[in-house]
Amino acid sequence: MLVQLAGLSKGYGGQTVFQRLDWRLTAGERIGLVGPNGAGKTTLCRILTGLEEPDEGSISRAREATVVTLKAAKFRLKSFLLRLDLHYTGRANWNDAHLRYLAKVVCPTPAQQIVFQESLRAVDEQVQRLKRLEAELADLVPAITPL
Repeated sequence: MLVQLAGLSKGYGGQTVFQRLDWRLTAGERIGLVGPNGAGKTTLCRILTGLEEPDEGSISRAREATVVTLKAAKFRLKSFLLRLDLHYTGRANWNDAHLRYLAKVVCPTPAQQIVFQESLRAVDEQVQRLKRLEAELADLVPAITPL
């Protein structure tokens, strides 16, 4: 799922453009919005791209959720390493040097090593998910740009 709309409503000056819209866009789908002038096509595109907010309802964007999950996974990994008194001396910005350091980490016990490896895997999974979503969104954006 790239975007999910639930109960979305939008109006201007007492005029309802659309009401209680439920919709889901998944990876690989292509869409077309067709309708007369004033039907809300451009408004919906502006809401989808974050340029405008709906009056009611919610929008779930997979990329935003993934960024939050990625930050949380990185935080859990950093916290775990600090509890083991393992400190990276450089800037922990997930660059090549930082990743090389993480690849060499050896925890005091086998159980801690397993937790470390799982935490590192969780970060990597979210990084890969973010890359996939950004590629899908890059392909999709020209398709939802209003004419």
